[in-house]
Parts: sequence; structure tokens; C-alpha cells
Amino acid sequence: MRLVRRHVSVAVAAVVAPLTAVAPACLPDIQFESAAADGGDGSVSFADTGMPNVDAAPSIIGPFANDQFSDYAQSGRCAVREGTLYCWGGLGSNLTGQLGLTPDTEDAGEYLLPTAVTMTAQPASQITQLAMGGLHTCTLYGRTTYCRGTNDDSQLGNPASQGGPVDVAVQGLPAGGLDFIAAADESTCGITLLPDAGSPSNVYCWGSNGEAQLGRPQNQLPGIAGPVTGALDGGPTGAIPDAIAIAGGGDHHCALTSSHVILCWGGTQYYESGPLQGSTDCPGGNETTCSDQPQTVTLPSSEPPEIPVAIALGFVHSCALAMSGNVYCWGWDNANQLGNTGVTQICTNANENTGPCTGTPVKVANLSGIRLLRAGGVDTCALDQAQHAHCWGYNGDGELGEGDTAPQTAPVVVADPQTGSPYTFDDLAVGAEGVCGRSGDTLYCWGNGVLGTEAPDSGTPTGLSPAPVQF
Repeated sequence: MRLVRRHVSVAVAAVVAPLTAVAPACLPDIQFESAAADGGDGSVSFADTGMPNVDAAPSIIGPFANDQFSDYAQSGRCAVREGTLYCWGGLGSNLTGQLGLTPDTEDAGEYLLPTAVTMTAQPASQITQLAMGGLHTCTLYGRTTYCRGTNDDSQLGNPASQGGPVDVAVQGLPAGGLDFIAAADESTCGITLLPDAGSPSNVYCWGSNGEAQLGRPQNQLPGIAGPVTGALDGGPTGAIPDAIAIAGGGDHHCALTSSHVILCWGGTQYYESGPLQGSTDCPGGNETTCSDQPQTVTLPSSEPPEIPVAIALGFVHSCALAMSGNVYCWGWDNANQLGNTGVTQICTNANENTGPCTGTPVKVANLSGIRLLRAGGVDTCALDQAQHAHCWGYNGDGELGEGDTAPQTAPVVVADPQTGSPYTFDDLAVGAEGVCGRSGDTLYCWGNGVLGTEAPDSGTPTGLSPAPVQF
């Protein structure tokens, strides 16, 4: 399945945003990030961010030390290994220099094997996070943010830049910098855990605002970063002062607050931002409805209550991990990416394609005891307590890692097709047409155009099962 975007025909996926290190002495010196065309930062969990009650659920683990993951379109991937940044991908993965390599064309310039990137603003050893969007990549060096790739829709947050493979500094951010970033298709948002005095919000966004994904009116701060200032559920403007996690999808973003509240804004046509569809005056063209007002997304009532502790966004779907280990999803379900066959409401997209959708979170079937959640364009994956990966959604390129391309309506365990034994991973990254997982100091990928091997990107699925990347 391919989702066609207005500026380039590519597979769509969201980006998985990494977080700060936890117990660095226990893990190898390797950081991973993956990209997926026209996607957004799909998944962000929490780390040492002061979230209440985290100690009450020690099985819910955030990111790993020295481990960065994110998934963006065009099937590109990047990894920091032993102080060097490597990137790779199939045809079209570097059209605007978003991998930090010499820009290619749709007919040439693919980087099948990991290639060292030298055009970084600071040494790669200083990279603390990578976040890849549709045609741009943003990087945190400590708390300082740089971006590269296209700047056609202000994705670089620097009006003076013409775009390309060289990092440029994002303008308009708070003086103290950012702690976490999350890229969507044409926008990026970040949060600071130490907001400037007097700032109305600790969430800052830049890039395209065509679907209100910046969380502020169209005419505010064009070209540079600025705080989310949309009215919160009809309340006062600038009402997100306590975000501790941020995620990006196709044309929407979500934040998780220190009080366990999920807030989403941007595109609403498929209910990916929650139960309200917002304004019909959406100038961007991708969505017929959108909202710059963050809305609250509430998990279903239960006893004890389901408390969200992590969020993950795909292109037009969103998911949350509860402290109980259950996973809930909402938005469009055209490829079973919600993991629940009970969704009956129908949405129609801009191309007149129809599919099930819901703005009310539904529980993912046959899944429990989850400790980590990641999402991509039309797929979602999670790790359980045994570090086994469960994936659900579109499988046309082998994204589910089960050895074939058969559609599935519920999560499947990523296992060796010969022995049936589940693989074990420390972290995952879900992209447009593929998934990567880190196991110790080895990175495995499966799907199309993401393998990091000599396998040709022929359009035919070549990575139906996990295979090690050749660094």
C-alpha cells in the first residue's frame, strides 16, 4: 500500500523519537535512527523526566542508553556507531540531502550500505537524538537543535537556509534549548523540561502549518520555531506548560504531560488527533479538517484506571501505552494499524479511499504486558517483558517480520520463519516500509529499502525477516 503525498509519491511513515539515556554503562556505544518517507516522528516514550508514579511500574521502560530511533519516509535509516554517523536507504531516500549525504534523484544515488556522514554541525559523538521527517532530519547535539534537508515549508526552522545536506541551526527556540524532538512529515516539535520564565508553553514547533500541526494560528512566527499557543479544549492559549514527551505523525503531533494527559493537534480528518474533527478551514490541502487547539485524548474507563505513560504516532493513527502494559490506538484503520477489528465508523481520505476510523482509543487485541511502543506510517510495534516484538498493520513489504506479506488483523510476534523462535530486541524503529530492531550491539532490519545490505531496492520485498545491517 502506498500513500501519495502532494509533493512526492512515496510510502508514508512516521518517525520514532528517541529519549535520554538510562543506565549507560549497561549498553554498547551505538545509537540508531530510521527514516520513512513523508512520515513523522512516530513514537516517544519517557525517561528521567519526573513523570509521577513511574517507579510504580518498573516494567514500563523508556529509551535505552546510547540508543536513538526514529522513522521517516523514503525508507532511510541512520545510526551513530562508535562515534560515527552512518545513513543508508533505497531510491529516493536522500532527495533533499536529508540523510546528510550528497542529494540523489529518484533514478540514482541510493545508499544501500551504511555511509559515513561528515557534514554535521558538531561531532557525531555529541548527538543525543535524531528525528527524521518527510524530507528533513533534525538532530539534537546536547540541547541544541540543527536540521537539514528541504526547507520548502520551513522544516529547518531557519528562513535563511536554502536547504541541503548541511546542518543549520533552528531559530526561535528557548535559550536553554530542547530536551526531546519529534518530526512529522513537514514539521517538527520539541519540548524543554526547563522552560524559559514567562513562556506560555514548553512545546515548540516549526515547519509547515498547513494542517495546524504547529499548534498556533497560521500567521504566527512564519519560518522559525515558536511555542504551541492554540487554545486547549476551549481554555486559555498556551496551555501546555508541562509536556514530558512529544511525538509526530503525518500532519499531527501529540504530547504527554506530567499528569498523564494526552494532548493532540493538527490534522483531524481521520480522528488521528482525537474525538473532535476541528475546523473545516484547513489550508494545507492534505486534511479537510484540522485544529490548532490541542485536544485531550482519554483512554477508556476501567478499574483500576488506564494511565498513559508513552505515545507513538503513525501517519494517520496514534497509539498510547498504559501503565498496565495495555496498548490503545485511534485514527484511521485502513491497514489494521489500530489492532482491533471492532472499529466500524468509516472515513474517506483526499483520494476518496475509505477505511474504518475512530477518535476513541480502542484496545489492541491479543496484546498485554507491553513495555515499549513504536509506530510507523501504517504499522505499530511493541516490545513485551521478554523483549519479543509484536507488530500489526500493513504487511505488503514484510513490515511484520513474519516471513511473508500476508495481511494480519492482530499483532504477530516477529520470529524466525524457519524455527518459529521469537527474536529478542532492546529497542525498535518503525518506518514507511520497514522496521529495525536493536539487539545488543547489532541492528536488524526487515521490510523494503531499509536493510543496509547489498540487496537491491527493486520494489519487491526482499527483507521479510530480520537481517543484520552491514556496518
